[in-house]
Amino acid sequence: LVSTIGHELNNPIGSLGFAQDISREKTQELIKFLNKLFEDAEDAKEAKEAKAYIQKVVDEIADANKAQSTCTNRIKEISMSLRKASRVDSKAISFDVNDILNDSITLTHGKLKRFKIETQIIELRAITCRPSHLGQVFTNLLSNAADALLEHRPHEGVVGISSQEQSREGIDGVAVSVEDNGPGIPDALRDKILKPFFTTKPAGVGTGLGLPISSRIIQAHGGILDIEASEGLGGARFVVWLP
Repeated sequence: LVSTIGHELNNPIGSLGFAQDISREKTQELIKFLNKLFEDAEDAKEAKEAKAYIQKVVDEIADANKAQSTCTNRIKEISMSLRKASRVDSKAISFDVNDILNDSITLTHGKLKRFKIETQIIELRAITCRPSHLGQVFTNLLSNAADALLEHRPHEGVVGISSQEQSREGIDGVAVSVEDNGPGIPDALRDKILKPFFTTKPAGVGTGLGLPISSRIIQAHGGILDIEASEGLGGARFVVWLP
């Protein structure tokens, strides 16, 4: 269903882009025509006023076209992320973790947009993984951070997102971290939150399955999920390490 929605968005997106291209082209033609029209009437007061008014209208049209283009590109990003997230990986492939992380950020933008986002995503080597599975993990961690901040710091929330290459016990790998300035997770609950159906969220908000499923996905990749306190932001910090 998600994949179908992503594909169905493509046709209207393409039409919008085509219409915007025509609008920009015709606007430029109009500007050239008007400039030529007013060339011989530069000294006439009425001509100057008319030209100024028309230029104002043209500028407003250009601004509207720019806004439409921004929205269209945003829809394209969401459509592409939906299609990637819906893909079922039958086997592990070589993939850039940053691409997966960026798609997850796109998909959770609706939740994250009210908070300050601090990113430190550096170029990583590709790893062998199931991209759609890791996308589920990152999307869950980002969504959890947003939920925690919405409940405890709705107006001052900060989410930190980073990636880096990291070796553990002599094994090369990559690490992705998601942290926030929320209330954090008490030590006594750090083991419990990985158990199915355990949740600290209000009734009706969480199922208690996101983190347990994420933990199993990471383990299936031979990775590690660290749950700790964020030294920089003061809230919770989740680190996904993958070989």
